[in-house]
Amino acid sequence: MDDEEIRHFMQILLQQQAEMLNLMKAMNSKITMPEQEVWLTKEKVMDYLCVSERSFYRRKDSGNWKKRKSGGIWYYLKASILKEKEL
Repeated sequence: MDDEEIRHFMQILLQQQAEMLNLMKAMNSKITMPEQEVWLTKEKVMDYLCVSERSFYRRKDSGNWKKRKSGGIWYYLKASILKEKEL
């Protein structure tokens, strides 16, 4: 391969790179990343909702909060609490 062929291939690569960057910019403006799941402890939920322990248990029992238990501690999905808070 001589120098002229190498320059030609480099020009092609640079054009392709520019096209890829434009595509990535276009995709980035259209794609929204899903929010990361945030799990809260009972205490964090109480602080977030500004409620007492009794109110927490009343809302937990009457609401549709998503929860999971890990290491003996219950965690509540913040998104499910937000849905109830908006109602």
